[in-house]
Amino acid sequence: MDELLKHHSEDRNPPVVVVEVVKGFIPFVVEEGFPKCCCTSINNILCHAIPDDTKLRNNDIINVDITVFLDGFHGDTSRTFMIGHEIDQSALDLVEVCEQSMLKGIEACVPGNTVFHVQKAYHDNLDKFLEKNPKYSFVFESNFCSHGIGSEFHAAPNLHTKLGSGDIRHTFVEGQTLTIEPILVECDSPVAILDDGWTCTTTLPLARSAQFEHTVLVTKNGPEILT
Repeated sequence: MDELLKHHSEDRNPPVVVVEVVKGFIPFVVEEGFPKCCCTSINNILCHAIPDDTKLRNNDIINVDITVFLDGFHGDTSRTFMIGHEIDQSALDLVEVCEQSMLKGIEACVPGNTVFHVQKAYHDNLDKFLEKNPKYSFVFESNFCSHGIGSEFHAAPNLHTKLGSGDIRHTFVEGQTLTIEPILVECDSPVAILDDGWTCTTTLPLARSAQFEHTVLVTKNGPEILT
């Protein structure tokens, strides 16, 4: 799955049409009712955007989210890419902090830890950044969450990004598989679902979002990234 994303990130110079980004992806598995093989969420779109003929522009950021189903098990991964060579500093920082937060969350996926440990890892990383960069108002999106994954695509536990919410007392055990997929937004914003019934967007103009995701296996030797 990681190789798929790497392959489709080689040309990030506009103009690129979103449907060109997803060429070559095979729809191994699609969320029931979703009409395409992956999600392509640009700028203010939080998640679940349906690929179309939108042209990418300099300074756009786009999240590509793919899933596969192989030998009876699901995998899920996503990455946010920056388009062109004129990326503003806020977008650069947003993308970097989001990826760092995901990695810190993954580090917390060890036997004996709980969902709360992942939440705290997210927030500790973000808080350290904001202390050094008070001009920003970055915040984690709380309407969507990471989750258990395996023979079922969405399984327990629910790993919300909001501290103290969701299945915070769920304790990780060896052999468990999870998605770790925080969404980071430039500022707190209401959200809305578009008429297609899938695409979720922030409603403030200066509230772009970034997301990174891996599927992770909990082992006695620490977390193993499967994607």
